[in-house]
Amino acid sequence: MTGRAARAAAPLHLYIAGLYAGALGLLVWVGTLSPVAQAPVQISWPLLALAFAAAEASVVHIEVGDDAHSFTLNELPLVVGLFLLGPWALVAARVTGGALTMAWTNRRSPVKLLFNVGLFAVEAAAAVVLFNVVRRVMPLSAPYVGWVAALAAVVVASVVDNVGVWMVIRIVGGGAELSPRLLELAALSSAGTATVGLITEAIVVSDARGLVLVLALGGVLFLGYRKYASLLRRFASLRQLHDFTRALAAAPELSTMVNRSLEQARSVLNAARAELCLIDDEADERGGIRLVLDRAGVLRTEHVPGLRDDPLLVRMAERPEPLLLRRGSRVAADRDALAAREARELIACPLVSGGQLVGTLAVLDRLGEVTSFDQDDLPVFETLANHVTVSLEKGRLIDRLRVEAAEKEFQSLHDALTGLGNRALYEQVAAGALVEARRTGRSLAVIVMDVNRFKDVNDTLGHAAGDVLLQQLGERLAAGLPASGTAVRLGATSSRSWFRTSLTRARAAASPTR
Repeated sequence: MTGRAARAAAPLHLYIAGLYAGALGLLVWVGTLSPVAQAPVQISWPLLALAFAAAEASVVHIEVGDDAHSFTLNELPLVVGLFLLGPWALVAARVTGGALTMAWTNRRSPVKLLFNVGLFAVEAAAAVVLFNVVRRVMPLSAPYVGWVAALAAVVVASVVDNVGVWMVIRIVGGGAELSPRLLELAALSSAGTATVGLITEAIVVSDARGLVLVLALGGVLFLGYRKYASLLRRFASLRQLHDFTRALAAAPELSTMVNRSLEQARSVLNAARAELCLIDDEADERGGIRLVLDRAGVLRTEHVPGLRDDPLLVRMAERPEPLLLRRGSRVAADRDALAAREARELIACPLVSGGQLVGTLAVLDRLGEVTSFDQDDLPVFETLANHVTVSLEKGRLIDRLRVEAAEKEFQSLHDALTGLGNRALYEQVAAGALVEARRTGRSLAVIVMDVNRFKDVNDTLGHAAGDVLLQQLGERLAAGLPASGTAVRLGATSSRSWFRTSLTRARAAASPTR
């Protein structure tokens, strides 16, 4: 258990206990109200519990960062139960059906099971209370009062469910915000499903054989929710991909481009980590560079000897195509690649330039616990990796051109033999120094030096020896200069030094070279 989880354990347990106490209090209070007219048809609560279990299993998840918000068809059996079951029986059916599904899907987390069962109880109890209160106070005639009461009860139950989940996330230390848009979406979807529930209740009362049509309609609703969630996710991915390409285009520096690439890759795939491996052809030991951006936004860079022998890169070199490694894979190669990165799942794409593998881009561990990486993520991630490859090539080209430009500028201002400045640099420095001297009143000094009998050296020892002599002279002259001095070579054997100081100090600085 992490430190944050340990600190949140006591408040979490109190919160869960409060859910059960709240549900019990609501049920006891609704029992004190005067009874309403008996429903014309009664159904068995275990049968409704099975309906709740089926609805809970037909869940659609919409991800928001590290958290996932679930939408189900629970409103359909809830509306039927409000009309055809008593308060205690309805809550028992809701809790039993939800617990069956949650126990199956969350077998490793008893705390989550207890929380969800408690939330089911509060949700159903709140719906029962509001349904009965509205039926008693509204002046509408039947059946309209029942319809309004049921819709209000279902919407309130949905809000209770979302607020309850948000509160538990805050208790355990999550940073989720209570999104008004999410509450609005939950209320609208609940009202829509509740309308189908009202139709179902009317069919059960008049002719139970019509339930076949209701089941078909429920299936259509479920598929519609799934399709909507899928489209919402694809739209978000495309929007993030568009933002990603714009961010890369605005990143002239290679390091900035790499950082933005990892940030966007992690965001688009809703992953805990993003990794970029770059093969260094000039490195020894078949090494390379690995950059990892974690969920906190911290970028870690490391040189990895033998990176080419990494299980993932070996597979990419053999088959340069997108790769999906799922949770719990039984393939030994998959397990080795995941174990090397301490990951449960990952998606990776090769970065190919000029027909050669230059690296890999990968995202690891989907945030949240209800969804995993799947085949639908591959096309988006492959497109993202292609943009990264192009940007890497562009970034390397820009860096290479920048280096070449700097080298050419240096060559244009310096003597090739001695490394001292040339006449162009002398004129540039002189103009700037004179302007500064006029502005500040500081002294300037120029010392002209010449090599005596240099022709004798060339004639006796050869031009190669003369070149070595000039190089030694240039090195000594440059080494003896203060930070404010500039040495240039103007002729074959003459040099000139600029000093932003007095003549006495300039002579002292030039004396060792002489």
